Amino acid sequence: MVALNKVITLHIEEVLLLVEKAKEYYNQGTNGLEQALDIGLKIREILDKEGKILREEIDSYDDLDGGVYAFIYNCMVQLKRYDGMIPFLEKTLSYLDNSQNPDLWRKLGLLYLSQKHDLKKACSAWKKALDLNLKYLEFYPGLNIVNVYEGMKKANKKISWKIEFVDLETGNFSVIFNK
Repeated sequence: MVALNKVITLHIEEVLLLVEKAKEYYNQGTNGLEQALDIGLKIREILDKEGKILREEIDSYDDLDGGVYAFIYNCMVQLKRYDGMIPFLEKTLSYLDNSQNPDLWRKLGLLYLSQKHDLKKACSAWKKALDLNLKYLEFYPGLNIVNVYEGMKKANKKISWKIEFVDLETGNFSVIFNK
């Protein structure tokens, strides 16, 4: 047990050094984002290999602004790297108070729509965003699609649709329903 604790302590120290380095790069802004993301992904890789104790210690580490997943997600957003972002955003929503952030749910819906072509999951995420802040309908009128989708489901209508466009930067999208 002592040997295991020593190994865990060594790994925590190694990861904490990487955390500090990642923060330094992140704080440099645009110039350091690539390096910050690379280090964040390295930290995630270490945590995934090392087991539950180390993951629990570091995953929600406040120095990385909401945890490792949120750090990686934030780097990806700033770098406009939307591919591969979904698992990091999904995990970000499971930590701390992130699940109460309607904008994260809105963005997850956009990613489900644009990358997975999954309207059901997109509407589910958008519904959570609207449950948290109904004023989002004023800022993002496309989210009215949730009401249309749910209405069609309740009426037992066959739902067929196609994406006209999705802009992940602005949050604008258009979906056409077929009769």
